Amino acid sequence: MNLHHLFADSGGRTVRYALTGAGGGFARTLLAQTRRMPGLVPAVLCDRDLPALRAVL
Repeated sequence: MNLHHLFADSGGRTVRYALTGAGGGFARTLLAQTRRMPGLVPAVLCDRDLPALRAVL
C-alpha cells in the first residue's frame, strides 16, 4: 500500500484511525509508516494482548 499516494490529495487534513490487533505484524508495519506520514494519526490502539500493545508504544 502506498500511503503517500493514498493521502496525497487529503488537502492537509488530519486522518485519524483506530487499529485493532495493534500487537500484530500488519499493525507494526502501519504504525512504522504512520510515523513518516504527516497528517496520519493513530487515535485508538486495541489489542487483547496488553504486553504486545505496550511494546508498540
